Amino acid sequence: RKEKYFVRLRPDEEEHRRWIKQMKAFIFDMDGVLYTFAGGIDGAADSLKALQSAGKTVLFMTNNSTKAQEDVVESLRRRRSFRDAGVIFEPDEIMTSGVAAAEYLLSRGLK
Repeated sequence: RKEKYFVRLRPDEEEHRRWIKQMKAFIFDMDGVLYTFAGGIDGAADSLKALQSAGKTVLFMTNNSTKAQEDVVESLRRRRSFRDAGVIFEPDEIMTSGVAAAEYLLSRGLK
């Protein structure tokens, strides 16, 4: 039997709506999940806005270590699909690989 590792959430299905209602927070990878180099991924901006409007905590992760959290936010805010949908991004919602590495080193007593 082959296991499913992910399921595309379908808000039009009752079982999925119940699951979404139970969740307090959602964490999204960014590149390839919310957008690609070519542009936004269909439905991503509207889904983020719907989660934010429902009072859910929405966090974002990226393995791109070249930008500070503030720079990532500015980049996201410039994307038309997110701007048009009214998606709100804040720096403390962004976890970059650089931030994760720094937090790990601090947790180990390294400065």
